[in-house]
Amino acid sequence: MKRLISVIVLSIFVLFSCACVPNLPYNAKFYDKAENWFLEKFLADNKTHYPFETDNLPEYRCRIVSTDTDFDNVFKSFPEDNNFSQDILVVYLFTDIYYGFDCELKTISSENNVVTIEILHKMPQGHSPETSLPTQRCLIVKLTGCEYEDINVKLSYE
Repeated sequence: MKRLISVIVLSIFVLFSCACVPNLPYNAKFYDKAENWFLEKFLADNKTHYPFETDNLPEYRCRIVSTDTDFDNVFKSFPEDNNFSQDILVVYLFTDIYYGFDCELKTISSENNVVTIEILHKMPQGHSPETSLPTQRCLIVKLTGCEYEDINVKLSYE
C-alpha cells in the first residue's frame, strides 16, 4: 500500500513538473544570478547603467559566448561542460533593483533569422515590491543547436 501511494505521489509530481516547464527549443537551459561565475574584468567591462547616475552606460548588455576562447575571457567557472561546436551561451547583464525576486525563462522564438528570448522578472503579487540596492545581475541562457547569431533578449516584469 505504501508503495502504491509513493508511485501515485511521484506520478502526480512528474505530471505537475512537466506541465509547469515550457517546451523550449534548442534544449534551452536558464541560469539566474550567475554573477559569481564571471571574471571580474568581464563584469567591469560590461557594467550597465546605475540608477540616478549620469554614467552614460546602457540599460543592459547582451553577449554571445560561442567559442572556447570567448568562454576563457568571460567565465571563471560554469556548472556544466560546453561543446561550442553545438552550444552557445547568451549572457544578459542589467542593473537590478529587485534582486530578491527570481527571473524565469518564458519563451524562445525565431523569426526572420532572429532568435528572441523572453525572460520574466517575477514580482510579488498584491503589493508594491521592496527594492534592493542596485546590483549588476547576470542571466545566462544555454542553447544547443542554435545556428543564429542575431539574438534579442526581452526582459519583462510581472
